[in-house]
Amino acid sequence: MNESPQPNSLTRPFWEAARKQKFVMQRCKNCRRYHWLPVPRCQTCGGELEWEEISGMGSVYTYTIVNRVVRNKQFADKVPYLVAMVELDEGPRFIAPIQTKDFGKVKIGTRVQVTFEEADSETSLPRFKLV
Repeated sequence: MNESPQPNSLTRPFWEAARKQKFVMQRCKNCRRYHWLPVPRCQTCGGELEWEEISGMGSVYTYTIVNRVVRNKQFADKVPYLVAMVELDEGPRFIAPIQTKDFGKVKIGTRVQVTFEEADSETSLPRFKLV
């Protein structure tokens, strides 16, 4: 099983930006709302969306510590690891691992910053680090 995402027409701009170490999200040209996950039209007003680079700063909204691998054996060498839902400063929530082994430092509200981990020569995956 491959860890790399399989981009489609909606997600391709996100993965192309990530490969360049840029964190982007769709934003409505009309109501200015950010969207995650990618959608074809604004879910608030139906407006046209554009991709915009965002800060990648946010706060831990919730998290879990993964202590064992059940299905995807390619993650076996990574346990234990911490996965968080991060409320980004721009509004949307994004789920990704936090790169730390000091799990005691992570609490609800902990500030984090996006970073990228190279999965292969074509793909960089968003991760978070403590700030």
